[in-house]
Formats: sequence, C-alpha cells, structure tokens
Amino acid sequence: MAEKDDPLTSEQRARLERLEASIGHDKVTVGFSIEDRDPQGRKKWALFTTVVSPKGEAASWTPQEAQIVSCLTSKRVVLATYRDAFRRGIMSREAAAEEAQGIVAGYDANIANLLSTEDE
Repeated sequence: MAEKDDPLTSEQRARLERLEASIGHDKVTVGFSIEDRDPQGRKKWALFTTVVSPKGEAASWTPQEAQIVSCLTSKRVVLATYRDAFRRGIMSREAAAEEAQGIVAGYDANIANLLSTEDE
C-alpha cells in the first residue's frame, strides 16, 4: 500500500519495487578524497578509489546487498584515504583518526539499518 506522502499509486509502487528487485549489481565503485591547501596555496590532495565485484557463484548483488557492499567498501576507502592524508602530512594523526571514525560510524549505522530492514 502506498504511504500518505507517496506520490506514486500503489500500482506504480508495486511496479517500481518489482523493477528494483530485478536489478543485479555486478560492480560497485567507491572513491573518497581529502583536499587542502598549504600556507603557500599549493593544493594537497589524497584520493583512494576501488571497484569491487561479487566472488564465487554470485553473479551480482541485489540492490540492498549493493548498498551494504558500498557501505563496507566505503569504510575501507575512507580509512585508507585518511591514513594516506596523515602519511603525506595533510593532517595530523589525531585529526585524521577523529574525522575518519566519525564517517565510519555513519557507515556502520547505515549497515545496521540496511540489515535490520532486510530482516523485516
């Protein structure tokens, strides 16, 4: 049944859900960057990007699985980018750890939410 604020009819919502359920994601690409300028105005930049695919017999992920995989991959990408930013002197170890943990906590909350809605 369509929710009160849903602009779609119940038939349109059902069709959209059927279409979404038929989507298979065979790759997820995630990137993250940190940019800053030094006192001389030169750009300092750290970037990490990765592409992940299902292993084994799984040919693709469902849309919800792709969201979970994206969150898991994003956590790794964020941590790698902040490690690189520290190593390159863009930020202190403490600042990098604090910022990274704040972002990672958001991904953990998203993962928990996605997994709990999957169980319903």
